[in-house]
Amino acid sequence: MLHAVAMDASMVPGLIPFVGDIISETVSDLHTAELRKILTPTEYDRFVKYDKVNPNVLALMRAMGKD
Repeated sequence: MLHAVAMDASMVPGLIPFVGDIISETVSDLHTAELRKILTPTEYDRFVKYDKVNPNVLALMRAMGKD
């Protein structure tokens, strides 16, 4: 869950001109890679699906929940 929180929080440095976007994307990519290692393939696929619409924390909660 902390990886999802950090991914959402990484949007804050994105507000800094020029370098903020690079920092934000790098942090988000690193946490996405960690989530890929932790989650099962099914959970990760559901996380990616929900991440397009929801913030990362909500997407991860939905992905790990039962449908």
